[in-house]
Amino acid sequence: MKNIPRPSAWADRTGLSGRNPNGGDHALVRHLYKFGVFTGFSSLRGSFRQPRASLWARLTEPAFQADIQTSEGFMPQSLAKVYLHVIFSTKNRAPLLAHEWREELFRVLGGTANNLGCQSLMVGGVEDHVHMLIQLSRTITVADAVGKIKSTSSCWVNQTRGLTIEFHWQAGYAAFSVSQSNVEVVREYIRQQPEHHARQMFQEELREWLRRYEIEWDERYVWD
Repeated sequence: MKNIPRPSAWADRTGLSGRNPNGGDHALVRHLYKFGVFTGFSSLRGSFRQPRASLWARLTEPAFQADIQTSEGFMPQSLAKVYLHVIFSTKNRAPLLAHEWREELFRVLGGTANNLGCQSLMVGGVEDHVHMLIQLSRTITVADAVGKIKSTSSCWVNQTRGLTIEFHWQAGYAAFSVSQSNVEVVREYIRQQPEHHARQMFQEELREWLRRYEIEWDERYVWD
């Protein structure tokens, strides 16, 4: 019976192995076996079995490409630096954030952001709303980050502050992108919140930010 070459030897002869002339397989062929493209040989004719079309399609999948790069010693990176100025109020803008424990609340808000991988750069506010300057993690959405920050901090208020009513943040929020060149400007703006709101109410402040970023809003729903 005719000797049938091993799959690796056959691949070498046909130029499919990607084998280095100095020895050693490239990662491509190892992954072709792993993903099932080289499915075997006929014991009667020694012919290469044509892989299914779905297997060929898998060669272009990002997971396949990333796997090859990693095995070759390359470490793919996804890099991002997104600053956000986030604003949200207490429910119905109730003035519940007492001066005596407001700074502690700011530390809870910032610490929660840090635990989510969103670096907290500044937190401030007054009795009815807060501002946060954060660097958004690339592994979480804005909505998820703000939602978890609000839920954790509201639990802290309800469990430790002894309010006569249950505390809630508003359901919505506003989030504005901040350029690298404006980070310090926004940080200082948040730091001066008490002085700022000696002259202006929260609602007018938020309207100004929405106009500045050309965001349309509906007065019936933005003040929950």
